Amino acid sequence: MLSPQGADATDGVDADAAPTNGVNVGSVDGVNGVHEPDPVYAYTRRQALADGVLVDVTRQASPAEMHGGFVVPVAVTAALWAAIEAIPDSLAGIVDARGRLHDVLWLALIATQRFLEVSGGTFAVQLPSRGTRQRVKTLRVEIGPDDSGTPCVTIGFPEDF
Repeated sequence: MLSPQGADATDGVDADAAPTNGVNVGSVDGVNGVHEPDPVYAYTRRQALADGVLVDVTRQASPAEMHGGFVVPVAVTAALWAAIEAIPDSLAGIVDARGRLHDVLWLALIATQRFLEVSGGTFAVQLPSRGTRQRVKTLRVEIGPDDSGTPCVTIGFPEDF
């Protein structure tokens, strides 16, 4: 008699399966028998922070630095960080990167309160940057687990996710 995966129940060998030469090629969901491949490689949040793909702004986003701040780790994408620092010449001396980051964090905090039932969503912020006429940018805030499973927040452009 054959099991749902095609293995002979008496010898444990799957006669229909391609040879794997000892390589683990995935797992089978016991509920519906759907084959789900195991990840080949995982890029962790810790690696993204170390590589500069994400910029840690936890301190600036904390309640100690901003009223009603985040109590979990917060990072922004490198692309968003570059936009925050790209202050147009017309605003030089009027705004700074710290204030622009605060604006992004404040609006992200408000957005997370709107998205408590989901893992994230989009919001708009005025963030004029050198080299573009577009003043209002759409950003995405994601709330999810970090590498150890504890909550964290990531903010960036929608295409960064």
